[in-house]
Order: sequence, then C-alpha cells, then structure tokens
Amino acid sequence: MSVHAFKGRLERRHPSLEEERAALLSPLPPVYQPTTAEPTSPGSKSVEVYGFVSWVACLVAGVIYLLWAFIPDKYLREIGITYYPSKWWAVVIPTIFLLIIFWTAGVILPFLSWALAPPLTDKRLIEDPSRGDNQFVSSDTESSKFDIPTAVDIKLSEVNAWKFREYRRKLHHRSRRQPRDSKSRTVPD
Repeated sequence: MSVHAFKGRLERRHPSLEEERAALLSPLPPVYQPTTAEPTSPGSKSVEVYGFVSWVACLVAGVIYLLWAFIPDKYLREIGITYYPSKWWAVVIPTIFLLIIFWTAGVILPFLSWALAPPLTDKRLIEDPSRGDNQFVSSDTESSKFDIPTAVDIKLSEVNAWKFREYRRKLHHRSRRQPRDSKSRTVPD
C-alpha cells in the first residue's frame, strides 16, 4: 500500500452547507458512511483461533466431566485411571453453579434494583412539563388481546408508586393506629 493510499483513508470528507442544514433539521441521526477499506489478508485472526480453541476445550472438558461423573469407579480402574476426585464433586460442582446463578439473578440483582431506586420525594423525579401524557400511538387497525402493546415511557413516579406500594400501605396503616394528640391517650393505672 502506498503512502498516498494510506493518507487518503485517514482524511475525512467535510459535509457541505446543505448537508449540515439537513442534519440540523432532521429528527434522525446522520447516516454514517464508512470509507471503503481494502480487503483483509487471507487467513484467520487470532480472536477467531482463540475462540475456536476455547470452544473445543470447553467441549472436551465437559465430555470428560460427564464421563467421570457417570462411569463407575470399577471401570475407571480397569482402564488404568486411578487418580481422580471423589464422585461427591460431580454433584457439588453443578449445585454450586446453580446456587451462584440463583443468588445473582434471584436475590442480588432485584435487591440492587430496589435499593438504587430513588424515593418518591427525590428531586430527580421532577418531570419536564413539555413531556405530555399521550404516549400511546393511535392506530386505525383494530387491536386484539394477542397484539404486542406499544412501547411507551412510563413515568418514574408511577413506577416508584407501584414499587413502594407495600411500604406506603404499611405507613398508612401505622398512622391510623397511632393517636394524633397526647390528650386522647389513656394511661394505664
């Protein structure tokens, strides 16, 4: 590749005045048009090789694990394999992986989602007045119960109200049980 060809690939084309105006008026992002690149050299890339080798290694390790887990010890000794872990690990290893998945997806992630949500009185919940409430797109077609609902933006206050509904219910229940002033309280004798 010559120096001039390399220099030409690095130069950027500047948009004309009409293209800049069209980009400012258009609600869509500008279209990226990459320069044509020269064909890559034949052969595989190192990422492809590492990926394939990793895939084959995982497949072989999985097959060896399953063979070790299901073949009785008597047959392994006949083949000449005498040094291997206890079969107890054949049960423990999948159990540990399942527990890790359960605790991550079922406990830790929902807790983080709940803990990081701002309370209903947070200043971050202030909405833009120009947002509007009509988020649904009206269509002329008749909708059925099997249609996929339109994707809409739900107000954060509505999400938090649903999320903290139990907490608000408990607060309301507590406030109804407690007397409002000290005069109405009865002192036990």
